[in-house]
Amino acid sequence: MWRIITVSILLGVITAIFTYCSPRTQRYADHYTDRGSIVSLSKNETCLIRHRKAAKDLILRFDRVITDSRCPKGIVCVWEGFASVDLQLITLQNDSIPLNLFTGNSNHHIYPDHYDTLGVRIRVEQLEPRPGMDDHIDDRDYRLRLRIDKAK
Repeated sequence: MWRIITVSILLGVITAIFTYCSPRTQRYADHYTDRGSIVSLSKNETCLIRHRKAAKDLILRFDRVITDSRCPKGIVCVWEGFASVDLQLITLQNDSIPLNLFTGNSNHHIYPDHYDTLGVRIRVEQLEPRPGMDDHIDDRDYRLRLRIDKAK
């Protein structure tokens, strides 16, 4: 009888340890990626960025498109314009780093298209769809393509 109780308690403790020590964020990510990959996110989707070494996994969340002044489809523009997006980078300790990145090849010092932190570089590759002349794009229709690399 004591043997069954002891084994049950031991199994409960082991289960609790593995549950507590496993990265809680993994259960909540919509996508998983490693550095050196491209990921595509919709509004409010998350991506777990896995580090091969140590417990440095990060969650990246696409929050919203702040502004989209890109040249509409079918129009010839003098300037290509840009879109601005808000992202959140969340550590396993639930520290949050807000990121505001831009599309386009403008001045990267004023309108950054990438951000380096915690050993990771997050770069905006593309935001789809492009606006049309009279189109209104619903926030849920945007897809943000990001490149995840090792920070330089």
